[in-house]
Amino acid sequence: MRHRDRKSNREASPLLAAPGQGRKGGHISLPPHVHKKCRQGAAVLLATALILPMSGGNPGAAVYGAPQAGTGEEAVQETGELAETEAGADQRGEQAKAASEAGGAGEQESSSQGEVRIAAAEEFLEFAGNCVAESYSKGKTFILDTDINLQGADFSPIPVFAGTFEGNGHGIIGFSVTGAGSNLGLFRYVQEGAAVRNLTVQGTLKPSGSRKNIGGIAGVNRGLIEQCVFKGEIMAQEAGGGI
Repeated sequence: MRHRDRKSNREASPLLAAPGQGRKGGHISLPPHVHKKCRQGAAVLLATALILPMSGGNPGAAVYGAPQAGTGEEAVQETGELAETEAGADQRGEQAKAASEAGGAGEQESSSQGEVRIAAAEEFLEFAGNCVAESYSKGKTFILDTDINLQGADFSPIPVFAGTFEGNGHGIIGFSVTGAGSNLGLFRYVQEGAAVRNLTVQGTLKPSGSRKNIGGIAGVNRGLIEQCVFKGEIMAQEAGGGI
């Protein structure tokens, strides 16, 4: 036999049966304090069900703390869009920074390629070794910042030069050429459009072999040599000169 509410004649929930009722006809008997808590819980659930729909929320979502439909989802979407926008802005900022740094590095590299300063014998020897093709020196200016002493150094004449060598009033001293060959000097070939200026050279050129076109500054000059001085000794079979 089921328990019925006397006033409404409706079946009541077995869990809310009156205290003290036994398990009859499917009813569950609950202690008085548990019965009271169940009624209070039912009242809270009923109040929640009445309030949440009025606020436009999702009762189930509100109970579990999840975002409410129509508000939370939009907030999540807006937050995602904001994060995506900020990430894109950060990425564009990094790209712009990288491009700026790359541009700055390019300008610095271009500057270093356009002007090379020489302030030690090691740097001069490195410069001489790099001039195996005119493309290295073409369009560049090499500036001597101090006197260079090549005495005892393993120096070979500069193969080919196509740029501008600015002696800046300094000198290159102590170099010696004794190997076999022709077209020998401090520079072997000064190419058309190249220039050697304001330089004093002191050394000895005593090659063996054919010994043609031996000069203190250049073996073969197709460019410009000005304000230069050679001091030393030159031996040539043919076409020997101080410059």
